[in-house]
Amino acid sequence: MAAGLGKGGSSTSGLMVRHDVIAADEGTSEVEQDIDGHVAAAAIGSVPLWRKMQPMPKGYWIAHVDVSDPENYDKYRAAIQAPLAEFGGRYVVRGGEISHAEGPHRSRNVVIEFPSPEAAQACYDSPEYQEAAKFRKSAASSELMIIAGYDGPQPGGSA
Repeated sequence: MAAGLGKGGSSTSGLMVRHDVIAADEGTSEVEQDIDGHVAAAAIGSVPLWRKMQPMPKGYWIAHVDVSDPENYDKYRAAIQAPLAEFGGRYVVRGGEISHAEGPHRSRNVVIEFPSPEAAQACYDSPEYQEAAKFRKSAASSELMIIAGYDGPQPGGSA
């Protein structure tokens, strides 16, 4: 990082806060420090630094499918490759052997992972995917949900 380009101060609830504007590789950054020099808030561009440092939850499509027209379903599978690639989608589960444990089920299950829930939703909403979805809707009975992944504490204390 380069040296501070601008400095100022302000009082917030009686505490002095120092503001530094810093030139960084990713653009201009703003850092607020309390009187003891602890970082109170920081941003790179318009994104808060704390958000850049925390892992973002991934987004997922989870689909349960019964195919009734394999020919049109194959057209759907071919047509979704471009929007999946554009939004960073990757197959986690695609068909595969099923061990039915509970509840109603479909013959085919698919899980597609995206870099974020927003990317998963944007892919689904894209004109390219919506055009491809017409093949699926005419070729299969299905449920498709978009869900955010979980980055919190795990059993056994691992993160």
